[in-house]
Order: sequence, then structure tokens, then C-alpha cells
Amino acid sequence: FVTQPSETAMNYLKDPSFEIAATPLADLTVDNTGGGTFVRTTGTSKYGTAALEMRHTGGVGIVRVLQEITVGTEFGSGATITGRIWVQSPSSGMTGTLRIRQGNTAGTFLLDESFPFTASGTGWSRFSTATTATGTVGTLQVWFSVPASQSGTMRWDGIGLHRGTAPTAWVSGRDVANHFDDNGQA
Repeated sequence: FVTQPSETAMNYLKDPSFEIAATPLADLTVDNTGGGTFVRTTGTSKYGTAALEMRHTGGVGIVRVLQEITVGTEFGSGATITGRIWVQSPSSGMTGTLRIRQGNTAGTFLLDESFPFTASGTGWSRFSTATTATGTVGTLQVWFSVPASQSGTMRWDGIGLHRGTAPTAWVSGRDVANHFDDNGQA
């Protein structure tokens, strides 16, 4: 049994630590235009018992994972939007991108910013970035991707999308597929 630190901010993403075994990756959209696979793994994780493992063979397209959420006025013009991710890779030096997109209620993207990161190797590294909302928000998208030119394995865990500054402590998702809090589920 693992006790997580208390939560300090709301995470707007669903199943951010991939702990739901019954419907793995149900809350994510995988755009696998490249040569790769995504699996929920319990072999190594930063939080809980699971992580998302991407095995990329490289050469074609970009492999992406996307989650889109509908939000209200809490992400209005001028609000700080922060994305965060923990990454680990036995293939040292693998790079990726954390991307935040903000759409208005008409479906037009007002904000589309990408932030690169590099996995440092077998240890878990935290990457966080912030941007400022513009206009009226209808949806927020968070993307995690790797370029087509790379081959190797990368694991993602503890993803987050926050209003304001991203906390360093664990923050569970706002909602999950089975409507239970995702801490400790397997």
C-alpha cells in the first residue's frame, strides 16, 4: 500500500497515472502515424503501479498521445495554463514535446504552443511548462509526442494540466472512466 502526498491543486486530466487496468488508455486518443506502440505497463512507474510506455521504431510520422477536455471560465483570458509530465527512458537522450492547445467554444484554436524535453535516462525526470490563455476557452488539449526520427522506449507518468502553477506533488485526475479517484487503482 502506497500513501501519496496530499493534493495541492486540481489536475484537469483523466487517469493521469494510467492506473485503470480495466480500460487501459480509455481516456487518451493515440495518433500513431509513426511506427510505434503504446501500452500500459506495470514494470516501472513514477506514481502508483502503472505508466504509459511508448515503443517507437522510428522512420515514419510522429507518434502522439492526446487528451482533450472541456473547460469553463476558470481558463478565461489571462489565466495561466500549466502542463507537466514525468518521463523515463532506457534509451538515453530521447526527446519529446509537451504541447498545449486552447480552443474557443466555436472550435477555433487560439493558442498552440509546444515545449521540447529530453529524457535523461533511466531515472524519472519532471518537465513542466506554463502559458497564458487567450480569449474564451471551450477546450484544452494536451499532447505528448516524439519525433519520427527516433527509435527507443519512453515511459510517461503523472501527467497534469493545471490552472496556475503545476505542483511538484502528486495530483490525481479530476475524473476517471469508472468515476473513482485514480490513486491506487490497478
